[in-house]
Amino acid sequence: MKSALAIAFLVSASFVAGGPIRSSSRQCGTRISKGKMIAAEKQFQALKESRLTMKAAAGADDSTPGPINVYFHVINKNETGTRDDGLIEDDIIEKQMKVLNEGYEQSGISFKLQNTSRVHNPEWFSSASPDSAYQTDMKKQLRQGGPGDLNVYLVGFEKGDAEGLLGYATFPSDYEGAPEDDGVVVLHSSLPEGSTAKFNEGKTLTHEVGHWAGLYHTFQGGCSKDGDQVADTAPQGRPTSGCPRDNAPDTCPGDKLTDPIHNFMDYSDDECLTEFTPGQKKRMYDQMRVFRKINYPELPEVGAPETPAEPETPTEPETPTEPETPAEPETPTEPTTPTESTTPTEPTTPTESTTPTESGTPTEPETPTESEAPSEPETSAEPETPEEPEFEFPWEF
Repeated sequence: MKSALAIAFLVSASFVAGGPIRSSSRQCGTRISKGKMIAAEKQFQALKESRLTMKAAAGADDSTPGPINVYFHVINKNETGTRDDGLIEDDIIEKQMKVLNEGYEQSGISFKLQNTSRVHNPEWFSSASPDSAYQTDMKKQLRQGGPGDLNVYLVGFEKGDAEGLLGYATFPSDYEGAPEDDGVVVLHSSLPEGSTAKFNEGKTLTHEVGHWAGLYHTFQGGCSKDGDQVADTAPQGRPTSGCPRDNAPDTCPGDKLTDPIHNFMDYSDDECLTEFTPGQKKRMYDQMRVFRKINYPELPEVGAPETPAEPETPTEPETPTEPETPAEPETPTEPTTPTESTTPTEPTTPTESTTPTESGTPTEPETPTESEAPSEPETSAEPETPEEPEFEFPWEF
């Protein structure tokens, strides 16, 4: 393939008589360097702004375009052989088209089969691969349509650089420089009901068409900021193997996001691939509008996925306290019988005179001085029965 922007979708394999044995491990055979990717992205951004300006000036319609035309080219190595020789029947092509449309349905992209050609060429079937003369010759002779038409080539990937491949594709930005090279090449046994275990549900074509529409792998660039140029796909350090749906890995631990194992642009088994993100949808629309002249509408920008919040540790429920036993009501005390108020004692009447002596004449009683005024009577604490005062006669008879 002339273009350096080619993607190869690989399965590690060993060769035995009758063809390669394909393992369950996929490997990427990308043909794009970091420098060329940066250049392609700069070109894309510049053309994108220019086309949007022209579109706005022309008042172009933003309605979603119709289905993308699809041309299948079935290459076989034995015209009287079996499906293993590349003889794919029409009903399998129809099933593959159904899988393709289901995969892109949520993205608003659809496909319509226009024609299926069948060609007997053992060399194309076994040896077509990126940059090989076989695939260049095959595409030059068979390709149909323009930049917005999808050409799919079914081959066997049996020999040389082709051995073990599941598929490869060109990007939209490749078309202008090499229009005859445009298209997708996939392993015939990856179609529905094929013989390639774990990759025989038809989703290899869904993956490769993603590249044809402008998407990189979700693990492109590893854990770097730009990665696959799509904001809402989680950073991914390496491709997924198998379908770890019960324990999705996090190969970029710093972001606290699990790898997008269900994304069509990862390397999971077919059964695991189910989705494109809104950001990928936007990029496909933009890429095909700019490079493939398909009038997809301009979509709003999509932000990065949110980091999930740390789950709160549940607190231990408080043990309910024992209800307090109500206190026994106090037995009311007998009311205290009020004591009789103490009757104040009568003040002692001062004697008018001292008792006369036996021999003398009674003396006149002394008049008390003013300073010796009688003091206030004291109230005794305990009531006392007052004594009868003795009456004294101041004289004798």
